[in-house]
Amino acid sequence: MIKKIAGYIAMLLISAVIVVTAFACYLYFSAYSPEKTEAVNDIKNGVAQNSLNSTVRLLSFNTGYGSLSQNHDFNDLRADSAKEVIANTAAISEIVRLSGADIIALQEVDINSKRSYFLNQREIYGEVLPYSTAFCYKSRAEFNLKYLGKLNTGLFVAAKAEILNAQRISVSENNSLFKKINGEQNGVLVTNFKVEGFEKELSLINANIKKEEVDTLIKMANEQEIMGRAVIMCVSLKGEKKEVEKSFEDSGYKVSSDGADTERSLLKPYVKGENKTFISDFFVYSKNINLSHIETVDGEFRFSNHNPIIAEFKFE
Repeated sequence: MIKKIAGYIAMLLISAVIVVTAFACYLYFSAYSPEKTEAVNDIKNGVAQNSLNSTVRLLSFNTGYGSLSQNHDFNDLRADSAKEVIANTAAISEIVRLSGADIIALQEVDINSKRSYFLNQREIYGEVLPYSTAFCYKSRAEFNLKYLGKLNTGLFVAAKAEILNAQRISVSENNSLFKKINGEQNGVLVTNFKVEGFEKELSLINANIKKEEVDTLIKMANEQEIMGRAVIMCVSLKGEKKEVEKSFEDSGYKVSSDGADTERSLLKPYVKGENKTFISDFFVYSKNINLSHIETVDGEFRFSNHNPIIAEFKFE
């Protein structure tokens, strides 16, 4: 009897090992493995001008995948229902629509991800604006351990002018098996535009990065300038601006925010005056571009753990 029970246990253990191994192999071979530089095919040139005006109004917003509203923290990183995500995404869409921006750069935009109830946020934002749009994946995973399910998150740009071309450029190299399976790749979205009366094209870089990826981002921006383009980077940093500002400035770029905090701590649900807040969203741009206005829109973190920022740039 004991031998029989032991045999059953052994069979169960062997079966469990086979199932886990098969699942791990599936995750590995299906893992997202982007090239260093890839052309973005998800471009929709809608009702748009051929070029941007010489003054460009730009909005950048880390949307928190429509789930990180005031009542959420690190212990509760998923909205309570699809209805909540839909409401947050609709509110973010309205903020974007009313901004009057010529270019909108959004980070943490999900498509078919468990954490955002499998909504297609790229499609939702694209329908709100009759603009040219582009989207690329920042990272992807069939099973992300943090969210215990599928993760497909990316970067979205909408503009009143035609998008000449777009690329996804990697800023991280995850050679480890775990990082590859968990979807810890990272890339930025580069979109190029003509600007009226300006001799150079504009290269807009939409980036949601870590501190250790800043040097790679700067190198990428330098390459765009070598190709004869002016550069604006919409940066949403996993950290504080002050920790990386000098790196950008030492490389010849201007760094701007209006001094208002753009992100709140997720250590607890948001209570005004109690959560730590800091600047993690800002603009970085070439010296041949001038800033005429910048502001942080104080949304009190109602729909995301970030607040949007808006700036006006002049090309002369």
